[in-house]
Amino acid sequence: MYDAKKPIGTRTVTNPLDEDFTWTWDKIPYTVPARSTVSFVDYLAEHLAKHLATKILIEKGRFMDIIKNDKRIGSAVSQNEHQHVITALLDRDNEQIDLDSLVKKAKAAPTPGIREIPAEELNKGIEEPIGKTDENDEFEALSKKGYLKLTFPERTRYKELKDKLSVKV
Repeated sequence: MYDAKKPIGTRTVTNPLDEDFTWTWDKIPYTVPARSTVSFVDYLAEHLAKHLATKILIEKGRFMDIIKNDKRIGSAVSQNEHQHVITALLDRDNEQIDLDSLVKKAKAAPTPGIREIPAEELNKGIEEPIGKTDENDEFEALSKKGYLKLTFPERTRYKELKDKLSVKV
C-alpha cells in the first residue's frame, strides 16, 4: 500500500472481466477497459486492483456472510483469497487471465503466517486442558435426551451448562 517515504512509481492493473471496470479515487473516476491492462501511479493501481478483486470474488460467489446475533449484517471476501487475486491483477504485461482458474487458485492458496497448533502444544502448562470437559459431555448427554423429556432438575442443569459453556441452541 501507499507509503509516503517511498518514491512514487507506476504499476499496471489488468481487468480480466468482459466489462469495463470504473472506480473513483478522490472523486475522480478511473477506468480499466475490459480485457486490457493500464498503468497507474502505484497507490492508485493498488486501490483499483483491490476493488476489482472484490468485484471478481463477489461475482464468482466467493464471499462470506458476516453473522452477528444470528442475523446477517453484511458480507466480506476472504482476505487470503482477496490478496491472491490482487497480486494476480497487478503488474501483468497485458496477458489474459482465466477467471475460473484464478479464483480456484485463490481458494486453494495457503494462508500466510497461520499454522495449525497441535492440542498438546496448546495444553502445555495448563492444568485443565482446552477442549472437551466433563461438563461438555454432560451437556451433550442432556441435549441428546431432548429438552422436553428432561426432568425439572435436569432442565435446570441444562440451562446452567448452556449459559456456562456459551452454547447457542
